[in-house]
Amino acid sequence: MNTDHNNPTALPFAGLNENAASATPALAQHPLASPPKNRFELPDPRSSTVFTIGLWSNPTESESLWRDCVAGLTSKGSFAEKFRATALLHDYPPEQDGGIRLANMAWFNGAAACKRELRLESILEIVGDRQKTGRALLAAVQNIKGVAGRGIGPLWDQRTILYQVRKQPRFQKLKFDNWIGACAVGGWLAYQEDHLVTHLAFSEPKTEEFHFLTNQIIHAVIRTGDQFDEALAREIALRYEPNEVLESIEVGRAVERSLATARASGWGACGFLLDAIGQGQHLARNHPERVVAVLNELGDRLGSMLQVLDILFDEDLNNATEGVAWRKFVQTWVPFVQSTTIQSDDRDSGLVMLRRAYDGLFWIGVLREMRRICDEPGG
Repeated sequence: MNTDHNNPTALPFAGLNENAASATPALAQHPLASPPKNRFELPDPRSSTVFTIGLWSNPTESESLWRDCVAGLTSKGSFAEKFRATALLHDYPPEQDGGIRLANMAWFNGAAACKRELRLESILEIVGDRQKTGRALLAAVQNIKGVAGRGIGPLWDQRTILYQVRKQPRFQKLKFDNWIGACAVGGWLAYQEDHLVTHLAFSEPKTEEFHFLTNQIIHAVIRTGDQFDEALAREIALRYEPNEVLESIEVGRAVERSLATARASGWGACGFLLDAIGQGQHLARNHPERVVAVLNELGDRLGSMLQVLDILFDEDLNNATEGVAWRKFVQTWVPFVQSTTIQSDDRDSGLVMLRRAYDGLFWIGVLREMRRICDEPGG
């Protein structure tokens, strides 16, 4: 990988290890591995205004979000600390209402895990052994009467209940890790015991915050552990479907490497996204067996998407001038895979676009390298 700090416009993926071990026949023989037909120009990696729509078309907002992605949002600590870091990335103030908003998110993460029929023991492995405190918390929640139906919906009702419980001496003295862990366990138990407000929340229209409310623990359990220290890697990985475990892990790992390189090189979001191409190429070149495993896991779904990418690049970008290829990608590919929220200028939609673009460019890198392998002698 190219990390020439004196040439910030150098292609982030130009320095692949060409002496890596030969790819396995399974990768070279994959039906998607046919020769590439074109190359494309790339923008300045230092830029963070990488899209022409939504939040990312606004230099102030895009720079602000990118700064939060690279500065101060890493955590090698507990689940609660990582949960807090990811909330900050969404611009959900963790201390809002004395931390109750974040506690409510933890509660519904636990409830969603129970709804998915994940075992309580699996939740405890992620959040710590908070079973005793979680049961006490549920009992306290059940003793709060007259709240259901008084707010603007069950999510707000449960937040109000937790606010009242948090003021009780037993729970007021809990430290942050214990409180968040207890809320996650309490939410799991509440869903199991048919707590009305908790169940009602899942019948409400699903907002972006509800997606965040209900996915962090599930994906940590499904990936057999909370593997990522970067808030952005966790955010991107949890966007994948629960049956896309291997892809979420590979892309999450790539995101962490790209962020590290972006910090060292002074890149903006543009350089980070371009590095996804190199990460995909590196994976295909050096770990072809892992690419094969992802392809086998996803089957026709990923193949169909890669074929769409292939058509987009071959037909629309063959004769692209400088900058046109990049604009084509962000204006055509991203809307194709996420057409409903990309116009918005809010943080959540900006993160959706960042994830979609990184994912697409990562697989472009994989696809291009597969085809290079196929063209090599003995490929």
